[in-house]
Amino acid sequence: MAQVLYTVNIIEVYKVAPPHGSAREMSLPLTFFDLLWLKLPPVQYLYFFKIPTPTPDLKTSFFLYVLPRLKHSLSLTLHNFLPLAGNIIWPQSSHKPLVKYIEGDVVSLTVGVSEADFNYLSGNNLCQAVECHPLIPKLAVSRDRAAVFAVQVTLFPNCGFCIGIATHHALLDGRSFNSFIKAWSHVCKLDEQVSSLPLELKPFYDRSVMKYPSHLDEFYSKIYSDEPNNRSFMPWELQVPPNSFRGVFELTGANIEKLRQLVEQEQPIHMSSFSIACAYTWVCLVKAEEISEKKVILIFARDCRFRLEPPIPTTYIGNCLRATVAIA
Repeated sequence: MAQVLYTVNIIEVYKVAPPHGSAREMSLPLTFFDLLWLKLPPVQYLYFFKIPTPTPDLKTSFFLYVLPRLKHSLSLTLHNFLPLAGNIIWPQSSHKPLVKYIEGDVVSLTVGVSEADFNYLSGNNLCQAVECHPLIPKLAVSRDRAAVFAVQVTLFPNCGFCIGIATHHALLDGRSFNSFIKAWSHVCKLDEQVSSLPLELKPFYDRSVMKYPSHLDEFYSKIYSDEPNNRSFMPWELQVPPNSFRGVFELTGANIEKLRQLVEQEQPIHMSSFSIACAYTWVCLVKAEEISEKKVILIFARDCRFRLEPPIPTTYIGNCLRATVAIA
């Protein structure tokens, strides 16, 4: 198994709470869209920020100005995203879990410093997947509760810093997570007290917009239990396959347009940029893995917010996904 050849020196673990004046309590029921992801391991994200002209006092400046701004803006953003500071619990009186925030709940923010090669970890080159693991925070999960959100900020003194985030998929799908990141970025950029967000960034929590048979909640609450009355939140133990690599592959607008023209020469049909990118990636995977079967399957998640009747707001916080299967 590959070994990580660098360390992250943990400086501090902060507890970031919503600002004073936020609601004292908030409960958010999970829908059957959410329950599908209840046992999935945390979803992990990495954002790298390169500082163009590092200075000798970069470390001092980071801890004096950048880190306090990140912490403060995170706290302010949580005012509108209280469930992210809460926990997933399963009350005995309920047939399904829910997200519960009460005053005193916090988001864990870990701060570390590393001398690792920033350009290697953040570049387009291939690196072993385990090499990114020290940059990702641990999401607190036990049998009776699960945290929703955790952050780690790691400084690379000579280059920049990265923000690692772990989230629980039972509350946040990709669009929900992006809504939060956009809101946090907005607040951080303003660097001031923000009591409200622009309408396009304001989260939408109303579960009544989800219309489906009520028995689906109970069905999906039980589907992953291996024994009666098992209400544990412990996730599946999915291990990274040995010798797995992670890489960044850039597909520019010009690349996509060239592919679109090639397709239209063969068959004059309209194809979205997403369809073209998926098709190209699919073909590359088949070639790289030397798949010889006559038929191959591609499965991807599709956002259903626009496809419900009536459609629900794009800022809906929760899962609204379905699997889509393509066969060729």
